[in-house]
Amino acid sequence: MNKVEIGKKYGMLTVVEDLHKSNKLKYKLYKCKCDCSNTCVKSTADLLYLKNPNCGCVGCSHFKHRMKNTPEYRIWKSMKQRCLNKNNPRYSDYGGRGIKICQRWIDDFMNFYNDMGPRPDKNYSIDRIDNDGDYCPENCRWETNQVQCQNTRHNKFTADDIRYIREDYQKFVDGMDKFTKKFKKDKLEELAEKFNSSIHTIRGIISRKTWKNIQ
Repeated sequence: MNKVEIGKKYGMLTVVEDLHKSNKLKYKLYKCKCDCSNTCVKSTADLLYLKNPNCGCVGCSHFKHRMKNTPEYRIWKSMKQRCLNKNNPRYSDYGGRGIKICQRWIDDFMNFYNDMGPRPDKNYSIDRIDNDGDYCPENCRWETNQVQCQNTRHNKFTADDIRYIREDYQKFVDGMDKFTKKFKKDKLEELAEKFNSSIHTIRGIISRKTWKNIQ
């Protein structure tokens, strides 16, 4: 039989103490702390052979079924797919360029949920503050899609950049006549090149479809 280790986590339980006692079946007993904060006593067999050891409260007993259809659980699974599955269409932008998931989160949804908390509403998803950094508590937050678009590695604009693009383009348009309208695309290309971006992104800034919060 494998040995239970003090301090090691089994399912949702962390072994705190060897009680130096045994149950009727001669299995050693251990004091454990559950992810839900309850303490309990479990045997060697419970810890080593149950699929998801937990304290046995209603919430923990049904945890897997209760959470697997939540947006937080789907976001956690998608995060792992992007970083770990080479066949995922988005792997090249995540795992393929070195973005990792911290050890605390990679195999434990409960740790992820406890650190991040519930998603505020449907407009929020997980965002890495440093877009080149890993998925970990200190680098992640719930954020709106609009703010996340502003934080992509392709679009490192400052508030002053946004204002400059809009004002510069407006000055160009105000000075146009019917003979220079064909040069609007040239102006977009000029701004895209200046800010190392795409015409599509520049159009979004000018039309205020993106960066709406910057006046």
